[in-house]
Amino acid sequence: MVAMDKIERRIHGHAVKVHVVGHSMGSLVALDILQQNKIKNIGRAVMIAPPFWGSEVADKLFQNYFYKFVFGPAGQQLTTAYRKTCPNNIPAGVEVGVIAGSRAYEYPFFLKTMRPSGVHDGLVSLTSTKINGIKDSVTIRASHSFLIEISASQTVHFLKHGRFKSKTTRAL
Repeated sequence: MVAMDKIERRIHGHAVKVHVVGHSMGSLVALDILQQNKIKNIGRAVMIAPPFWGSEVADKLFQNYFYKFVFGPAGQQLTTAYRKTCPNNIPAGVEVGVIAGSRAYEYPFFLKTMRPSGVHDGLVSLTSTKINGIKDSVTIRASHSFLIEISASQTVHFLKHGRFKSKTTRAL
């Protein structure tokens, strides 16, 4: 993996802790990096809107030509059926915080698709962001795409202290 090589070269010989932050599918990449256990000085990880168990939106769109063209094979790996076959385990000794969204106003076309899954950010359900081993989690009243900007202070707080500031944050 090219990303692993870059990370290893960057931290080689340094005694610094390496923190990992990922959003959406990037959280799945971050989890994979953690599971490889090649980086010995991992600190903490924050995963924003991680679709650990997939997305019902991917289930609806995975056969659509445009979806396949834009997202390629990675988009096929976001279905709930595919994600059930993936290991969703957090390695021992790694503190992981999860930030989830609970507002879907920017995705009106997917509201009906996501409704059966309960609370969601328009693309990822709150249920899909839960796996064993998470140290702390917080729900932010924001949609999937806006979670990155809105969750910055919560992310920094978790990386510094190993916990989030509060259990819910209202988006402005």
